[in-house]
Amino acid sequence: MVGVNVETLWAWLGDKRRGTRKLLARTPPKTIEPQGLPPDELLHPGVEGEEEKEDQQEEGITEALKLKMKESDEDKEGKENEEEEEEEARRKEMETLLAKVTHLHLERRGITHIEDVGVCPAARVAFLQHNHLTRLANLRPLRLLQELYLQDNHITRLEGLKELPSLRRLLVGGNRVGVVEGLPHGLQELHIQEQRLPPGDALVLDPHALAAVQVGVAAS
Repeated sequence: MVGVNVETLWAWLGDKRRGTRKLLARTPPKTIEPQGLPPDELLHPGVEGEEEKEDQQEEGITEALKLKMKESDEDKEGKENEEEEEEEARRKEMETLLAKVTHLHLERRGITHIEDVGVCPAARVAFLQHNHLTRLANLRPLRLLQELYLQDNHITRLEGLKELPSLRRLLVGGNRVGVVEGLPHGLQELHIQEQRLPPGDALVLDPHALAAVQVGVAAS
């Protein structure tokens, strides 16, 4: 199932070089390599009776390793914080750019449902034809939408359209709508021809809904 949400909108309309849900590249952890340690001949002097010196040298090595590990942990924590800040900055940039989009080119994306289009409040035209939508939902944030293209989906009902006060042109041909109803006031064009209905069924036109259409209806 393919939904319309912030991430898919960014992948389709925004920076395609990043793609959907692409994580920031993470630098592999560095191998701890203690520096300034005693040379090998001091670690293994091969001289009997120097156990105390060896113990001191081993303690020095242990302390050096602990210090290096502490520095590595601090570096790792700092890098994670930096990556989180970069991810937050990327998301803000993404939302800022999507907020300016006026034309939603979402045709032929295999879309099955609409989750969240609130990041595109400036959209005037939405191209959603040739997808796999079965119902209309979550369109309310598109208060400025004037044209909606929904041809060749699997929509069975016209719902949620009254929440689009600016809608002037609606194309919903080639779906499975049985009853024309729930149209927004101010709609000027309605194209609803060639519905794929079961044998024997006919398209029902609600006169109250059609009264909202100011110019014309194409339903042949």
